[in-house]
Amino acid sequence: MSPDEYERIKEAEKEHLRKIRKLKELAKQAERRNKVSGAVGDMASSLESLLDEHREMTDRLTRDAALQEARLEISLEAAEARADAADLEAADEETLASLRAKETVARMKGTPSGTPEKSSVKAPEKTPSEPPPPMPEKTIGRMKR
Repeated sequence: MSPDEYERIKEAEKEHLRKIRKLKELAKQAERRNKVSGAVGDMASSLESLLDEHREMTDRLTRDAALQEARLEISLEAAEARADAADLEAADEETLASLRAKETVARMKGTPSGTPEKSSVKAPEKTPSEPPPPMPEKTIGRMKR
């Protein structure tokens, strides 16, 4: 082998090695690009899934809030109705209590249903066949029959 041939083979081998090195470098760059693009794709898909989950939770919270608001409104309406009924009931109880008091006072005076009776007219005597008058609901102490 002559020195010129040796130099030519040596230069060809160097050129071959440079091409291999360049190809290896390009392969590394391509691999890096693939890894980066894969990581970006993973991040994008995880971000998309997080956004979907966020939308789902927001929708669920909105539905729950609407349900609770509706329950609250119905409860408030029912409370208002109960308050109105309680006011009416209290007024009815007051009038009923005043009527009972008048009736009790009249009964104690010996007149039926609160109309004053003249002393010249005698109250009819009770017979055993007649039922006893109704007892008042509220009394002070015990009542004997």
